[in-house]
Amino acid sequence: MHHAKGKEEVGGRDLRVEGIADEFLRAARGRDGGYHLSCGLHSLQMHATKDAPRISVQDTNTMLHACGSVAKALPILFPDELRQQAAQVGIVGADALIRFWGEPPGVRKHWSRHGIYEARLAVRWLRNECHNMSIVDELIRRGGGGAIPEPRCDAARRSRGA
Repeated sequence: MHHAKGKEEVGGRDLRVEGIADEFLRAARGRDGGYHLSCGLHSLQMHATKDAPRISVQDTNTMLHACGSVAKALPILFPDELRQQAAQVGIVGADALIRFWGEPPGVRKHWSRHGIYEARLAVRWLRNECHNMSIVDELIRRGGGGAIPEPRCDAARRSRGA
């Protein structure tokens, strides 16, 4: 997906919004959920900026609905209750960024800078957690649980206790 600040449309549809909503809905379905949620959150972070062109009310609602679907799937993505609670904070952050993006720029300037910063941090945590999950999933699929090669230099071998 292209991450330009301007609006990307085809046939009147905003491709940025469609891409993010699609990634969120794929994550909610479970298969490769970490990967898809990480991708969707990355795009959201790139596009939902104070200077970004406003998205329509319909586009805002489309993404909020998709974000809500991810929230319902958190127990599947994060079986551990503590991580699930932290992930919920990330979803609340994503919800805030979607709403922020849906506001006219003149209204965005009245949003709390600290609140938006905290929303971005929560989204970043969730995005990183999902990215790490997708890396672990790939290692498992590849059968590479212990496939990290031995270091070649003596200093690295000593630090590993070899």
